[in-house]
Amino acid sequence: MSEASEALYICIDCELASRSDEPTRLNEHSLCLRCGSSSVVPVDTLRELAAKAKRESEAPPSVDLAHKQRVLAMRVQRQTASLPLRRYLESLLNAHESPTQVCVCPELTAALAAWDGWSWHVFHSWDDDNPAPGHFVVELVQGVKNGPRWVIVLDSEVVEVRSFQGGTS
Repeated sequence: MSEASEALYICIDCELASRSDEPTRLNEHSLCLRCGSSSVVPVDTLRELAAKAKRESEAPPSVDLAHKQRVLAMRVQRQTASLPLRRYLESLLNAHESPTQVCVCPELTAALAAWDGWSWHVFHSWDDDNPAPGHFVVELVQGVKNGPRWVIVLDSEVVEVRSFQGGTS
């Protein structure tokens, strides 16, 4: 007999029919010797699953005080790291506000308030994968799986061109 047929298996069909719950060997076609079913599971696999279930049931809780403090510290670090970008985008809003108008773009204000600072990506106007070709685009990514993302399209224009020679203007 082959090595695979020497191993012990539990037949699911025999178990469900209450014929036998004892391990069995397989025939030459890798079927249960008692009923000929192909619904067999190696005993070793069942032992591994039982050991895994036991480990998981005895595992300590994944969220403790130290974990909560680490999460809070990472959130503060993300907010600090994203502060220059937030300030720049807010300055764009402030530059276009007038005394009679409170906010030119409430969507941007809401996005900056909701964004957790997880990640951002800048698309240049010449990038092939730019969602708004010809414009600079900033994508704000939330730190929650499948969380919201905000795409901010920025226009740019030439303001000044200078010539430099020998390191001076």
